[in-house]
Amino acid sequence: MFQHYLVFNSKKRTLEHPYPDMNKEEWTRVCDLFVSEEFQLRILMEALCLNSFSFAPTKVARVSHSRDRYSVLHRGNSREFNKGSGNATKSCYRTFPISPERCGFNRSKHSTVAPVNAGSLHLFDEGRIQGDSTVKDVVIPNGTGSTASSTLAQMNEGIGVLNFFRGKNLLITGATGFLAKAIVEKIVREVPDVGKIFLLIKAKSEEAAMERLKSELINTELFNSLQQIHGEAYQDYILSKLVPGVGNVRDPDLAIDADVAQEIRNEVNVVVNSAATTDFRERKINGKATFNTSMHTATENLGHENAPSSSPILDIKGEMKLALDAKEALKDEISTQIKMRELGLERARNYGWQDTYVFTKAMGEMLIEETKGDIPVVIIRPSIIESAYKEPFPGWIEGKARMMDPIILSYGKGELTCFLADSNGILDLETDMVVNATLAAIARHGTAGKGDVNIYHVASSIANPLVLQDLVTFFHEHYISYPLIDAKGRPFRIPTMKLFTSKEEFRAHLSEDVRRRTGFTTATAGNEKLHLQIERIRNKAIEKANHLIDLYEPYCFYAARFDNSNTQTLKKSMSAEEQRMFGFDVRSIDWKDYIVNVHIPGLRKQFLK
Repeated sequence: MFQHYLVFNSKKRTLEHPYPDMNKEEWTRVCDLFVSEEFQLRILMEALCLNSFSFAPTKVARVSHSRDRYSVLHRGNSREFNKGSGNATKSCYRTFPISPERCGFNRSKHSTVAPVNAGSLHLFDEGRIQGDSTVKDVVIPNGTGSTASSTLAQMNEGIGVLNFFRGKNLLITGATGFLAKAIVEKIVREVPDVGKIFLLIKAKSEEAAMERLKSELINTELFNSLQQIHGEAYQDYILSKLVPGVGNVRDPDLAIDADVAQEIRNEVNVVVNSAATTDFRERKINGKATFNTSMHTATENLGHENAPSSSPILDIKGEMKLALDAKEALKDEISTQIKMRELGLERARNYGWQDTYVFTKAMGEMLIEETKGDIPVVIIRPSIIESAYKEPFPGWIEGKARMMDPIILSYGKGELTCFLADSNGILDLETDMVVNATLAAIARHGTAGKGDVNIYHVASSIANPLVLQDLVTFFHEHYISYPLIDAKGRPFRIPTMKLFTSKEEFRAHLSEDVRRRTGFTTATAGNEKLHLQIERIRNKAIEKANHLIDLYEPYCFYAARFDNSNTQTLKKSMSAEEQRMFGFDVRSIDWKDYIVNVHIPGLRKQFLK
């Protein structure tokens, strides 16, 4: 919302372009908040205490005494709030109106200049340097006083996330995937002086990899904030940071060209492995990738944070041999896919996993344990990752409809009015906080440099549980207020979703519901052509519902809760400013507001265009 507001340089212009799904009264209140003196002073504190020190060693502030227009500029988004008239600043700076006396400036007869290293601020007036003025105590309106130098000291406390990533070179696999994209954007936005980020992209050539980088990352909505920050220099800047490379995690040595691989070995400090398939029924595959770097981060698997990693519960080599032997015995490509899928599911359930998705994740963790050497390893185990809660903007989601999203969209269209689930069960969800937790954990253990394995659950089931009955109620509240529209321009009328614990009751209700919706009656039974058409629609709807049930039943009756005490300890080790920039406190999520006003609107924008 704030990014939306910043596009316009006056309240009048902003009011003419309301934020989506806000009425005039709500948007007016938001604009009044953004132009309030208290809010602006808080943003000023951000400029003095955080961004002006994290973006460059020296910053400037412009003070123009005409028409009571005061601004502080720092590297970042182009922001301007005017108390009078004035031209907009260049896109590489932000401006904030201030009262020099209130913020502690010693105002002289003319605009003045003072050095800004750890506590002072450069001032200038049309390039004329005069006198000296320093920033003294800056007081936040709530009464808490802090000097810029003391705030800089606070920035150096905690983990040191920003300092860790400055100048570091990274390799990120799965670079065009949902989570990896968000990690890339966050790093480049918050740490502009990061080194190179090598991105492993599945492509046929270097040219094709570069095209995917441009079309699927840097020219997408996800990077709008960075485009606003850098303006015309954006393309040059972003391409100086992001280096696409052709590769595939399923192949030995990631199928990277030998020269490129050597360059990465020589330069890379951190490896982030975010490559995965999210097909729960993926066929069992065998892939081996070896690489020697300073750190490795694997994502998306849940277990126990403090489980003894030295006691594997399955034989990895035996499973790999089993997969290879089975694959070699099958010659036909179609039958190979089917048989390997069946084998993967059989082996997963044999060891207690519900599908090959989590089974192979566990196997991957065990391989890392065996081959890591003295490399410090962080394993991030998020629960179900859905749309962004806050960053890069609320509701951001890409790719295909994931996890619970097909259920939400089918329900909104009236296609699925019931489901098989424990109404008192807990659904474990996560958002963009996974990105922040990943970066914080990398910084903490990358700085320590110890060659151990560190596991973090980024999960909500203990800290902020979401009850399934509440979840489906939130679905209903959204669609009652903002119904989907059918092909004839009529709103879909949907009942509250019913949850069943019995498959027999679920299928009986589903069959009757589909019969009613498709108009199947005794009268239509006499029209054979119409009867067959309705019967096909009915069978297709039932088949779709049963498919969703088969996929999600294990998760809808899952009784385990995921201990996130390691993650809470990580959060406590961060400074207040780090928690603000890289926060992942799941307790702060208002589930009703997130589902009704953020997540479902994001889904509709992405998948119902």
